[in-house]
Amino acid sequence: MANFEMWDFLDTTALGADSTLDLGDSTMPVSQKTIPEFGLKNQTIHYPDDDSPEEIISYSNQSIFHITNVWPVLTESESGEIFNFWHSTGIANGIARKWRYTHPTDGHTYTARFISEITRERFLGGIEGVTAVRIRILGRAT
Repeated sequence: MANFEMWDFLDTTALGADSTLDLGDSTMPVSQKTIPEFGLKNQTIHYPDDDSPEEIISYSNQSIFHITNVWPVLTESESGEIFNFWHSTGIANGIARKWRYTHPTDGHTYTARFISEITRERFLGGIEGVTAVRIRILGRAT
């Protein structure tokens, strides 16, 4: 566990109507590669045309986190579960709905939603994979 984690910089968020969705408690396989955590802030930098100093505008002090999950080798059943989770209107509904995400390395449960499309690869011999699904961490789950 790291000294500081996303958890330390996020507020608690309520899930509302989506509160029953829980990726962390399902049989969803854990990401099989490294899980990059991208941290950013809602800020803009303006570069002047002359020699005047740069201007940085902070629209918010809240941290924003994105992570990427990759599952390169899955069974047909595991691949189908991830595909169903993303596509089903009653579950994630693509990028539309929020759900609980239990981070496999820091152990905390976050409110999350997908922010990318999903790509499934199908290989001969029944091997499948899901590549680079990006997730936005919205806050600490209640």
